[in-house]
Order: sequence, then structure tokens, then C-alpha cells
Amino acid sequence: MTSYWSGKCVFCGRKANMFRASAGKQTLTRRGAARAATNLAKQRAREAAERAEAVQRYQAEQRAERERAIAARRAERERAIAAQRAERERVKAAKRAEAEARQQRINGLTWQEAERLACRWMRENGYSDARLTPPGADGGVDVVSMSAIGQVKRHAKPVGLAEMQRMDSIALRQRKKALFFSTGGFTPKAKEWARDHKIELYEMPPVRRVR
Repeated sequence: MTSYWSGKCVFCGRKANMFRASAGKQTLTRRGAARAATNLAKQRAREAAERAEAVQRYQAEQRAERERAIAARRAERERAIAAQRAERERVKAAKRAEAEARQQRINGLTWQEAERLACRWMRENGYSDARLTPPGADGGVDVVSMSAIGQVKRHAKPVGLAEMQRMDSIALRQRKKALFFSTGGFTPKAKEWARDHKIELYEMPPVRRVR
């Protein structure tokens, strides 16, 4: 409260002309109103500046978080690409090594030797009457016995599905067990067909069962 006559607030001692007593009420003087408006404007300006600063700080934090997330995703993607590239290189190297090994086996084995090896293996493993078919058109059968037939492929290329299906057809027609020998292995589809149709697969040399 300000005393109109003393010129100072009786409580805080502030300068006069801030309040004026009139009819038992206190009202702001013109100078006091101007100061109050100025102070209010300054306070609002400070609050606006603080809000703007808070918004900018929040936006900066959000921007930094987005950049960190983008960088993390980019790094993860690069690691995945590098891992895929390494896996592809590993697979290629394994295939090259396998192809070289197959070629080495083939280089040391003629097709006649391959057929004799398969025939000898069959004789030693339950098909004692196994014999080579005569040279010429063998109808897809290289070794024959009373209960089984054998086909021998001396190739670097794996035996495919079509050759496996032909062998299965011959075995069904002759009602004999089918054995397939290959120096180049078998494709996945050929292996799947052999499993489903009870055809035994062997890689050579040396002769070993393919599961």
C-alpha cells in the first residue's frame, strides 16, 4: 500500500507515483501503469525467449537423435552388406575349391576307369554279380546286376534333375534298385528326387555315399 501524501509505500518503501489512493481504493498512476506494462512486457519477452530456447533445444535433441538413429541404421546396413559380401566370397571360394577337386579327380580317371570302379564297388558291397554293360548304346545303364543297375557320370558338372528322373524311369521299368555314381556330384533338386525315389547316390573317386 502506498500513501498518497508520503510519496512512499508504507510496507516496501518503493518510489511514489506507483499507486494513488482514491475513495479508499488504490489505483496505478500513469507512470506506475507504464512501468507495470513495461515489466509485464519484459516478463513475457523473457518467457517467450525461454520457450523458444526450450523449443530449439528440444528440436536440436530430436535432430541429434534422428541423426544417431540414421547413423546406426547405416552402420548396421553396411555391416550386413559386408557380411553378405564375405559370405558370397566364401561360397565362391568353396565352389572353386570343389570344382578344382572334381577336375583333379576327373583328370586322373578315364570314363572306362570310372565305370570299372563303380562296378568293382558294387561287387564288393552286396551286388556280387554286377558287371559292365557292353560298349555302345547302354540305355543309360553302365553296370547291371540281378537286383540293381548303376549309372556312372564322369563330368565336372553336377548331375541334374533330368538325368535323375531318367535313371528312376529305367529302374522302375526294370524293377531294380538304382545306384548313381558321379565324379561331379549332384544338384540339390537331383538329390531331393533321389531321396524321394530311393535312388542311392555316390560320389567318386573314392566311392562314398551321398546323403
